Amino acid sequence: MEPSSNVNRDDTACDKCGAPASWADTSTSNLSWNQSLRHHLSTYCASPRMWPIGYILESPYSPLWLEKDIPTHNWRDAFEDLICLESSGQMISLENRSKEAEVAKHISYDSTSHSVSLINDTLKGSAKYLSLLKRMRDLAARKKWADMLEGVAEAISSEEESSKWAIASGEAMIATLKQNTGKSFPASSHKLRGHWMVSLVSSGAMPGWKAQLFDSSEGFQVGISKLDGDPDDPDGQWMTESEIKRQFEEGIPMQLGSPSWSTHTGHYPEFEQVPQAVGDDLSTTQMEFQVPPLAPSIVSQVTTVERTKSENGDLSTKVALRNLFTDGTVEHKEIIDDPSKVLEEYRRVYASMIASRNAIYTTLREAQYQTLDRQFKELEENDELD
Repeated sequence: MEPSSNVNRDDTACDKCGAPASWADTSTSNLSWNQSLRHHLSTYCASPRMWPIGYILESPYSPLWLEKDIPTHNWRDAFEDLICLESSGQMISLENRSKEAEVAKHISYDSTSHSVSLINDTLKGSAKYLSLLKRMRDLAARKKWADMLEGVAEAISSEEESSKWAIASGEAMIATLKQNTGKSFPASSHKLRGHWMVSLVSSGAMPGWKAQLFDSSEGFQVGISKLDGDPDDPDGQWMTESEIKRQFEEGIPMQLGSPSWSTHTGHYPEFEQVPQAVGDDLSTTQMEFQVPPLAPSIVSQVTTVERTKSENGDLSTKVALRNLFTDGTVEHKEIIDDPSKVLEEYRRVYASMIASRNAIYTTLREAQYQTLDRQFKELEENDELD
């Protein structure tokens, strides 16, 4: 994107994106607030300092766009080799590619099997909750509680739609697993888009950058930032996997903003109350409920890389991983020249976050059911007295 012709070339440039200050005035004066932020984000990503992350996110020739338009080519590995050549003069070895692909294949199978198992557990809980809601619907109909009847009907419809979506999701996972059985794929094709960008850092292709992984209300969150500059306000980009997916699958541009909660703070949010509307007037009651202690889990991971060259010219990549757990424990790991081991560590982080999030969800769901069941029994007892 080129600035308008009336831009003062001597104007002071933005210290992040390099655009002249007057450019912002002339280029965004007729834009809404969100459009102006989006405009600045695009300009920021186009700056040389943001290479290659800005290119991946904003260029129409990004490998994440090209793989959608021409899926028969391995654009991710080609791009990684390109920036590796640029930064070190060497591409990723075929041996490392092959070893990582084998590990990725097993991880993908295990991950899919675990996801299907979680869906089955969710559907069992949903069936129990639906049964209770339908009993409430029958009571409301018999007592002619119109407001309650309407509210419960909406809850039943929502629960049934959620179950249908879960079933369809599980069936799609199983179908994909069967379709890919016996086939070989590069490790990069098994990675979520944000995770793939993180792996560009861990492979040594992006010297001067660090990567961070967190859990958030919108799913996994990725931070890719420069090591130099202000440590409290580093140059880089924070994004959730769902944001990246919307951009490259649905064409919805990434916006500036944060999820409602993130484990960037070092812990999961505390869910202390379960609200539930019950009664003929839908009056809301609150049940104080403390989530029981959960097993320590990983809430964030920071990845930095150091590359060294031996006397004979061979490059060595040392990946330093810093894992922060919910109990405050910090774990440090170093992996040298083995991307398959790094992949296993990333998978460990994702699995830990999923397990913790699922444990919290299951506990709260059960608390909600118990609250509703207890109040429904009180209504039934009153109905019998009548």
